[in-house]
Amino acid sequence: MFGLVIGVSAVVIAITTSGDHDARSPGSTSHTQTPIVPLSGRPLAQSRFITDLSAYYPALTSTAKRWDSALTDAENTCLDIDAGKDANTVMRNTALRFQRDDAELSWADGRRIVRMVEEHEVCASFGIGI
Repeated sequence: MFGLVIGVSAVVIAITTSGDHDARSPGSTSHTQTPIVPLSGRPLAQSRFITDLSAYYPALTSTAKRWDSALTDAENTCLDIDAGKDANTVMRNTALRFQRDDAELSWADGRRIVRMVEEHEVCASFGIGI
């Protein structure tokens, strides 16, 4: 009986950890943990975007890991824009991408975040669309 419990536990652990991918970026593959570049080491456009984002959505920037994720989300928004996706799709994708368990976002929130990305020229800071 003891061997069965250990075997079942190992299978459960394997199943729950095998899907380690970014749920906000469908089709992404597993990624290794990389150190977070301090905000002071980021381009000015990115740090200004995070400052502006935190004024409206403090939950999205409350920790270094969260604002780093927000920058990844902003980069993916830039890729949507650069791919020529229509405005409604970009705004909807942005709202879904930035949403967290403790921060539900609407289409209007997606529109506001897209505006911030554009106002702060975040896409150019990632080398997208230049």
